[in-house]
Amino acid sequence: MTRILFLFVAISIFYSCEDESSAFDQIESLQDKEVNTEIEEGKAENDTTFQATNWSFYEGRIGNYRQQFVMELGVSGNQVSGRYFYARHQKFLDLTGILDTINDTLRLTETHLGNNTGFLTFKKDSLGLHGYWQSNPEAPHEYFEANPIELNLGKRDRILAGFVKYNQPKIIEVYNGMGDKPNKEQSLDELMLSKIDKKHFAFYYHVVGSNGHTGMLDGMATVIDKDYAVYKQDDCLLTFKIYSDSIVVKEEEDCSLHRGIRANFNNTLKKVLPATD
Repeated sequence: MTRILFLFVAISIFYSCEDESSAFDQIESLQDKEVNTEIEEGKAENDTTFQATNWSFYEGRIGNYRQQFVMELGVSGNQVSGRYFYARHQKFLDLTGILDTINDTLRLTETHLGNNTGFLTFKKDSLGLHGYWQSNPEAPHEYFEANPIELNLGKRDRILAGFVKYNQPKIIEVYNGMGDKPNKEQSLDELMLSKIDKKHFAFYYHVVGSNGHTGMLDGMATVIDKDYAVYKQDDCLLTFKIYSDSIVVKEEEDCSLHRGIRANFNNTLKKVLPATD
């Protein structure tokens, strides 16, 4: 029976043609609510122990699953320090190492809470970062690349990240192929938002629809008005409307390549407690 259910769900992802339910009625109901003047910072991370110069900032993708990350790097002589976080996990990973001037390569050790968690080897040029990550020196290479980003950090020379979480509990329908009525199951849509400066935030967004259809997007959004931001990738366009206790996401242009047929990016999510290490 389990095998039959799995096959039915897999087939339905590709061949279902039923219309998605819309969240636009929820979106309209929030129009009169007071909005924030800027993205609220949850838990702020600001480690001032690094004594490097020439700080630079990057956003890119890393690993076999191409996860979104944001990184800062500081160089002083041949000493390198910095840190980065995944949009999905919202935890800073510290970086320390050297600039190999013979090969023009940076070799860094990654740590979290004092424990070694990985090793990065890469080149840094005007186009960004290009290299690979390994869980240990003998492990397979997982490639990454990152583009430089210009940030407005005010008087600071480091990223002060505000980590905020949003979610939306809901009930989804799952058809098991036995009878006419679907089963009801509890599910949860989640959005991780990481403020970088007043104009940028990184995000990880995961939704679940009927029959277990899922959708996922992560990337860097641009704030174009104090409480309104956009994310554009190829033909996909998401917008974010930020309120004091919630956020509204709209799929303005087709993002179906990033979700199943019954999953829906249009959503209203409530803010929950900030992320913690």
